[in-house]
Amino acid sequence: MQILFLVALVLLCRAARREEWTKGVWEGWYLLVPVATYGAYFSFLYRTQLGLRYLLLMFPLSIIVTSRLALGWGKLSRARKLAIAAAVGYMAVSVASYYPHMIPYTNELVREKKDAWKLFADSNLSWLQDYWEVDRFLRAHPETILNPSRPVAGKIVVDANMLTGIVKETEFSWLRENFEPVSHVGYGHLLFEIPAEELSRKLPLESAPR
Repeated sequence: MQILFLVALVLLCRAARREEWTKGVWEGWYLLVPVATYGAYFSFLYRTQLGLRYLLLMFPLSIIVTSRLALGWGKLSRARKLAIAAAVGYMAVSVASYYPHMIPYTNELVREKKDAWKLFADSNLSWLQDYWEVDRFLRAHPETILNPSRPVAGKIVVDANMLTGIVKETEFSWLRENFEPVSHVGYGHLLFEIPAEELSRKLPLESAPR
């Protein structure tokens, strides 16, 4: 979707450079004004991590701009039709691959899905939508500790938002600053496997028995 939008933007710039100010070109630039303004405000000026839902207004307008690529479909070259169809098909497969975990979806620019918490938080990543899968994982692995209240060794599952610190900033600082998740559970929870000796080496005081 992003690639198609950028291609449509390039074509609009070319039309403007050639002074081909048709009705369609004017409409395209007109729609880009609120997209750019709204996107810039919530991306750079609004500092609170409130989630992508605040940018949803941009999507319908940007999709209308992108749809210019398919104008005069019957007259388009075969290569262009195939490219558009391939991009749309790829987008559908990418999104469907997350089913039923649609909230934490990220495209392929995030290669390691267990590292998405380093880029996104709040409702972009976890709204407790995956607790049914976490519960199933805990029943299958009863030795796993969920959201431990202090540094512990072993198999640990932590809510991604708690790990980022947006819920309680320091509660899981010991974990995010010293260890990396090995996998995820439902995308919204991260799985850690921490050997006791490594915990003692990195956190000798915190990991001591109490």
